[in-house]
Amino acid sequence: MKAYFGIRNDGTPDVKGVTAIKSNSPTFIQNVFRDCVKEMADVKNQTDYVEAKNRVQRVVRNAIKDLKTGKVPIKDLQYKVEVHEDPAEKMREKTLHQPYQCAIQLIDSGRSVQKGATVSFVKVKPFQYRGKNLHCETYRTCERFSRS
Repeated sequence: MKAYFGIRNDGTPDVKGVTAIKSNSPTFIQNVFRDCVKEMADVKNQTDYVEAKNRVQRVVRNAIKDLKTGKVPIKDLQYKVEVHEDPAEKMREKTLHQPYQCAIQLIDSGRSVQKGATVSFVKVKPFQYRGKNLHCETYRTCERFSRS
């Protein structure tokens, strides 16, 4: 599998297989990645590279600061992923992928989640739920938490 980004001779970015730009990645992550690539677009020599590297570091520092100070809307941090298997069947497994962690929380809150449904979640620090370590909260849970 190819996973790289580079700059073509005409200055346009060429991005392949990088997780940050997948369609289900949070908008915030996609935007920060695109901003970093833009900063690299005009690099023609070592001096340009050093200057661009400093600008990329600034973009990342600002993004982290925005996260820490709560300036990033929760909706911009959500992953949207299709559930390919029946979540009820996956509940029996020892390890759950994050979309299924989300699906189980939604089912427990009374929502119906079937094979083929799209779930939205935000990655958080690990926590215990139904005796398992989870790493995501449903988007709705995070949205309610951010308002309080």
